Amino acid sequence: DIPWASVKDFSAAEAGCLNDTIDHITQDGLNNSASNMVDENAIVICMRMALGKAVRFLRPMAINQDLRAIWLHDCVDQSYFMYMYSTIKVEGRGTTVAGIRKDELMSFLFPLPPLSEQKRIVAKVDEVLTEIKIIDEVQSQYASNVDALKSKIIDAGIRGQLTEQLPEDGTAEELYQAIQTEKAQLIKDKKIKKEKPLPEITADEIPFEVPDNWKWVRFGDIGSYRKGPFGSALTKSMFVPKDDNTVKVYEQQHAIRKDVNIGNYYISREYFENSMRSFEVISGDIIVSCAGTIGETFILPNDIEQGIINQALMRVKLFSGIDKHFFQYFFDAYLKRNAREESNGSAIKNIPPLDVMKKWFIPLPPLSEQKRIVAKINDVFGALDERDRL
Repeated sequence: DIPWASVKDFSAAEAGCLNDTIDHITQDGLNNSASNMVDENAIVICMRMALGKAVRFLRPMAINQDLRAIWLHDCVDQSYFMYMYSTIKVEGRGTTVAGIRKDELMSFLFPLPPLSEQKRIVAKVDEVLTEIKIIDEVQSQYASNVDALKSKIIDAGIRGQLTEQLPEDGTAEELYQAIQTEKAQLIKDKKIKKEKPLPEITADEIPFEVPDNWKWVRFGDIGSYRKGPFGSALTKSMFVPKDDNTVKVYEQQHAIRKDVNIGNYYISREYFENSMRSFEVISGDIIVSCAGTIGETFILPNDIEQGIINQALMRVKLFSGIDKHFFQYFFDAYLKRNAREESNGSAIKNIPPLDVMKKWFIPLPPLSEQKRIVAKINDVFGALDERDRL
């Protein structure tokens, strides 16, 4: 009834601890052999075969000739020793079965900080290993669905859980007031139309808590929006071959495929000047797919062809102080889902009317933090993509 530990038990040890053995011996066997009884919490090391592997006994056990027990001085934390020992490369000698002698084991160098620092090191390593375990579990859970994992990461970012809030960033309230000043000037310059004020956001509307220096704002508070021309205002019969006097028509496929070089629809410059100028898009505008595959966003790059949006697109012009990529990530995480839930149509779904969309709300961090959130999400996505390539 006495557990008798040997090398083969070490493979079954969990978290570096051993609670039972495959073989057992009697008290007579222990008394009449070279085996030694080892106390609970002793650290036991393999001297042959599973060379150098160490475990901690959770109960008294006997050991065979291939194992050595170590009793530590009170000034050495057991967990610190185990972490430190795991970094040592043990190389044995022997032609048949490699092994290590006791005097060689005793000669290993051991970095010994004060006991209080050993405990701090253990606490920090435990914390990091716990985080790694959580990450591994999440990755395992979403291993077959990278999009779901990325959605979780975006969700953490737009809740303020990926970045630190810095006092030097200022507050979202200050940013919001600056945006309202910009908006008023654009109205005064007749670049956008004055619209009916949006209702205040009530506490019961807020879907989740955000950091104290953030602010919930309405979708209509951060930009201006325009859907493409309606019905017969733009039909295929109006399209002309491309030449030096034409304007490109951007389609839903440009938003979905994130590519401005595809597509071959153009209108005459004369028709653009007379009827379509209000639908023009420029570099930096965001186009959004509005029918079928709805909610796909694309930031138009520099040096695009002069063009307009068609019926299946919406144009978004964000005010200064809103990072376009932060907007995209939030749209992907929440607004795209809302668009699908609130969309009209039966066979083909359409994005909701603008008066509905403008009442949606978005958590607004200071601009510097918006950029840090985007950078952090991009870094994590890059690591995930690199892992998939490997």
